Amino acid sequence: MNDLGLGYEKIHACPNDCMLYWGEFAGKSECHICHRSSWWKNVKEKEGESSVKDKGTCKKGVPAKVMRYFPLIPRLKRLYMSSKTAEDMRWHFDRKDGNIISHPSDSEAWKMFDKRYEEFAKDPRSVRLGLVSDGFNPYRLMNTSYSTWPVILIPYNLPPWLCMKSTSFILYVLIPGKQGPGMDIDVYLQPLIHELKLLWEGVDAFDAYSGKNFKTRASSHSTINDFSAYAMLSGWSTRGYKACPSCVDSTHSYCFGGKIVYPGCRKWLPVDHPYRSQTNEFDGTEEHGLAPVHKVKSCSEKRGRLEDDEIDDDDDDDDDDNDDNDQDESNCVLWKKKSKLFELEYWEHNPLKHNLDVMHIEKNVCDNFLGTLLDMSKSRDDKNARLALKKLNIKSHLWPQSHPSRVNDYLPPAAYTMSKEEKERFLTVLQNLKVPDGYGSNLQRASNATKVIDLLDELSYFFKKICSTAIERSELDTIQSKLVLTLCKMEKEFMPTFFTIMVHLLIHLVEEVKLGGPVHYRWMYPIERYLAFLKSHVSNKAQPEGSIAEGYLLWETISFCSRYLESVETIFNRPKRNEDGVPDINNYLYGSAGRVVGMKKNVRVDDKILKQAHRYVLLHSDEMKPANNLDDSTKEGKLRKALAYGLSNRGKRMKSVIINVYKFDTVDRERSRKTQNSGIILEADGQEYYGKLNDILELDYYGSFKVLMFRCDWVDVRRGVKTYSNGRVRVNFSKLMHTGQNLDDDPFIFSSQAKQVFYIEDEIQK
Repeated sequence: MNDLGLGYEKIHACPNDCMLYWGEFAGKSECHICHRSSWWKNVKEKEGESSVKDKGTCKKGVPAKVMRYFPLIPRLKRLYMSSKTAEDMRWHFDRKDGNIISHPSDSEAWKMFDKRYEEFAKDPRSVRLGLVSDGFNPYRLMNTSYSTWPVILIPYNLPPWLCMKSTSFILYVLIPGKQGPGMDIDVYLQPLIHELKLLWEGVDAFDAYSGKNFKTRASSHSTINDFSAYAMLSGWSTRGYKACPSCVDSTHSYCFGGKIVYPGCRKWLPVDHPYRSQTNEFDGTEEHGLAPVHKVKSCSEKRGRLEDDEIDDDDDDDDDDNDDNDQDESNCVLWKKKSKLFELEYWEHNPLKHNLDVMHIEKNVCDNFLGTLLDMSKSRDDKNARLALKKLNIKSHLWPQSHPSRVNDYLPPAAYTMSKEEKERFLTVLQNLKVPDGYGSNLQRASNATKVIDLLDELSYFFKKICSTAIERSELDTIQSKLVLTLCKMEKEFMPTFFTIMVHLLIHLVEEVKLGGPVHYRWMYPIERYLAFLKSHVSNKAQPEGSIAEGYLLWETISFCSRYLESVETIFNRPKRNEDGVPDINNYLYGSAGRVVGMKKNVRVDDKILKQAHRYVLLHSDEMKPANNLDDSTKEGKLRKALAYGLSNRGKRMKSVIINVYKFDTVDRERSRKTQNSGIILEADGQEYYGKLNDILELDYYGSFKVLMFRCDWVDVRRGVKTYSNGRVRVNFSKLMHTGQNLDDDPFIFSSQAKQVFYIEDEIQK
């Protein structure tokens, strides 16, 4: 299989992560830096025996540390050699450029790179690679300290439906444990840098799509990792007062209550905004500084700083608030190292080298909210924070209050402070929450002030917008301005300790969408799932990396062969989870056919229900609107005859069906399940109608046609639906349009008209 580019190599490494025994050092047996042997060292001694050597004895034949290396060039060449993938690799080049950002090729960084390197960009087969690295414990045991670090490559040339699939990921390196490589990760990237240099010049390959030989080229587009790995790959220190890699020297931070905090979002407001002059509501000072500008052209400047080994001197005239930190930061080196990626000639001109991971930012911001609202261990509000407020002489209504009759100081409630009853109500909502099938995990396992609720709504809106699969460029500035205002409101309501570095990084996410494209190409969700997949290959716990390498190689081989097995169900042609295709779809009216989950039950349909359903079909049938062309020989004529004859009272009832890629369950079936699939939304005549699915009926026009219909409870749009300015909708199921029990009621819709929503019960306004 090596001829197809399916194989890997073992490279010995220094146990101290100093070097690889590769290239000019291949065949060496001792590290030229720390002089540690490359072989496993036996330091065990029998009880009572004296040691022969204090340092132990070296056993040749058993390497101390082995890195698994999966060559990149053969794998890229295979993508073009295969007729199944060669065409997809040029998809990004043939699409139209518009106002919508839906792929990394729509991003500013991609276009700026194309403009600088026109020779590289003019060939659609030039590959842009995302570089991902993260550590995981292969043993599935939380009490075991072991960390394996894979390096994964993602070819961004592929279309959206393939790009972030596990079958498109290329495992490049497996860095063995027991500990992560830390800042020495560059040692293990040496083979990658070497291959990327060769690919930048061009490597001979064959294109199965055009049937011609060509020079395949590739470049490293950007890196994807969590914030700790960000420091490892970039070399920028993500801790301390200057932890923000976007603001760099202009990071607004100070020590508050013994913790470093990162507020200062007022810098991003317009210069005449009233919040800038408010003092007591914020940090006690007026804000006159301007937001740090994302310096795309400063990449080479930063590189120069690294080469000159300069340190941070906090010489920033625009940030007067950091004057107190000048002395503390005077000896702080912002750059811990010079990244190995700078050896690539184009890397210094890459506008977005390292991506901020939205997944971990979102998770940490959520933890801050939950910890503070529920007063948990991760709460950002404690006595030290309140005393710090008093020291700064701000927010006097939150200062600790002492009383002779109290042992501990009294902490006045803030806007976000919840009583015991409110906490129980909040947790009850989480415990009883049901979401649609495949939407999310079971929150039952984990188990109000108006201002705070509004802030949560605004922040949820922000994440919803930037995490969209497609977003308009013109929207981004509006989203950013709304976020800045939201963060400023949060500064007014929450303690400064709430503003950790993760909360601060929110301010830079919109800018990264402009530069890097949609979030779902640059976050860690698919990578975390992929790491779990790699972990599943560990069968020999004595050699976890070896198990992963062999398991991955087997999976890679099977995946490659599966592309050519069209008559066999494979990972590429397997039906989707909610595939709704049915063989006799033409027998159903108005595309109402769906895939039934469970059993169909033959029933005798009540006459009133038949009339309600038939009336809906007649009133909503497009074929009934024209008054001419009544030729009985046509399909329309056959349909008219069937509609005129009416419905049979023999039908079929079911409790679950999949249609429009949604799975719908009746309310009755849902009661015994952990998911909620009964929520229905119908869009008609510019109005949205909300309901719950009570019954699913397959009705028959005496063998001519069938129709699958949903019988629902519908909320009265005038009395039971309220839409808020932030887009949130409240529905009241005690105020229905009708009960469905009268002949004139209209409870039915075609199954093909239904879209899915889910409802969360409001514990305050039931």
